[in-house]
Amino acid sequence: MTGRDLPPRWRLPRRDLYILPLIALLTLLVMSGGAELIARAAYPVQMDISCTLHTTRGTRFRPMCVGLNKAVDGPWVENRFNACGYRTAENCAVTPATRLRVAVVGSSIARGQGVAYADTFSARASADLSHACGQTVDFQNLGNTAADLLRLDKRMAEVVAIKSRVVIMLLTPYDLQHLDDVDILVPGAHLPKPKPFGLVDVMGMLRSSHLFDVGQHYLYLDPAIQVTAFVRNGVDDMNGYVVAPLPPKWKSRVEQIDALLKKMTAVTTPAGIKVVLVYVPRRVHAVLEIPRYAIAKLDVHILDRELQAAAHANGAEFIDTTPNFAAARNFNSLFYIADGHPSGDGHALIAKAVEARLLQMPTFQSCHGTTLAAR
Repeated sequence: MTGRDLPPRWRLPRRDLYILPLIALLTLLVMSGGAELIARAAYPVQMDISCTLHTTRGTRFRPMCVGLNKAVDGPWVENRFNACGYRTAENCAVTPATRLRVAVVGSSIARGQGVAYADTFSARASADLSHACGQTVDFQNLGNTAADLLRLDKRMAEVVAIKSRVVIMLLTPYDLQHLDDVDILVPGAHLPKPKPFGLVDVMGMLRSSHLFDVGQHYLYLDPAIQVTAFVRNGVDDMNGYVVAPLPPKWKSRVEQIDALLKKMTAVTTPAGIKVVLVYVPRRVHAVLEIPRYAIAKLDVHILDRELQAAAHANGAEFIDTTPNFAAARNFNSLFYIADGHPSGDGHALIAKAVEARLLQMPTFQSCHGTTLAAR
């Protein structure tokens, strides 16, 4: 029996064929919108840019500026910049007491995005090394954005001018993926051409919602779920850095870092400044280092080895913190899972790795590394 065979009283009016799906869609939108509002209220986000300066030399921060920000699954954090526009409590001026100064460069993780200043790796390492060395070890934090990474060589003259003895460069897979990003607010930069709106854009909107971030946070508390999501589409640009040999795009990114280090060390080496490249993994990269989550066909060390080779070829030191993250007992507290940045606990781990390496360098030969073990 078809709809046409039914008695008239059993047939849906034609208008209902349109109205009922619209009601269902409207109900879904209202429920989703309500859930989004609840997520925004329960997990607020504030990306404060009041201290940000966009210049032809890249992103900088306003001297003596203070701002607040908050990641979706992170705490409220104050960002306070000194007279040079660095996120550092100590004065950036060069004085007779400036003997052991370390410059920190890189993107948001280097700057300590989402982490209280005292809990950042640079502040922790400064305090620990000052105690170990019996004198002030001053960390000046020049961290800015991933889009400025390939311009770091332009800041080496600044590093020399503030009398740094070491420059620490933090690098993450996210940074490598965004090497070619252009800050569109920089004067003279060209806006990208608009693209037609499509399904990919709809998916992007859903992924950028608070509801998606909050759901991801709770789902990924189980590392196995994050690993499954990471590899579900096979080899792509998101996971190509754990595939051997490295895909061409990732190989090209390592070559860009090699070229950057060459330009950086051309300035720092004559000034007696040592460059230390510190690799900080994504959470999922560290998960894959844990035996019970390992995937045999993946090479979780391929990117680390390539970056280490690039560093050593240019006379720089290299620190891979991936094993440190993977071995930590408090693994789930090391990252803001949805936001992606390391937490204060993650920065503490980075600080210990950096401190251990610096104490092996001739610059710090007068310090007593055994003091750190008790801290």
